[in-house]
Amino acid sequence: FHHNKDVLHQDLICKIHELLERNWWVEIGLIQRTANGVADTMTKKAAAQGLPHAEWLSPWNDILPALRQDSSAP
Repeated sequence: FHHNKDVLHQDLICKIHELLERNWWVEIGLIQRTANGVADTMTKKAAAQGLPHAEWLSPWNDILPALRQDSSAP
């Protein structure tokens, strides 16, 4: 079992090296919080729960107003 774990780690390290070697072109766009209420609400909820990442399988009551507002925005 220990050997398999080492192989998995080595495979992950190789994949990370491959990603680092790519010639990346990145464009970053700013989206204001007011234009993306759903993302802002989700970020605040995850931060309040102290989570580095979160997964929700269905919308909760607090996010419904943000969903409605974002879907009706131009």
